[in-house]
Amino acid sequence: MPRYTPDEAIYVGGPWKHRDVSANGARVHIVTAGSGPTVLLLHGFPTYWGTWRHLIPPLAAAGYSVSSQGLRAYGGYATPPHGGDPC
Repeated sequence: MPRYTPDEAIYVGGPWKHRDVSANGARVHIVTAGSGPTVLLLHGFPTYWGTWRHLIPPLAAAGYSVSSQGLRAYGGYATPPHGGDPC
């Protein structure tokens, strides 16, 4: 099994697209694939979007738009500039 740095693991290539989006001052890393009705895949601590890497391709092939985002302040999801909860 290959060993990756944290950034390599977060941005590992595959049949998906990586995006960083801004949300209320924080950078959020998301992975998307496919088109059609949306399926949102959420993970728990201490995993990251890659938990779903084996489900993303078959869901996209089945006609779904698949999206998975990083957990807050973990796995490519940066904390807001002031370090606290923006909500």
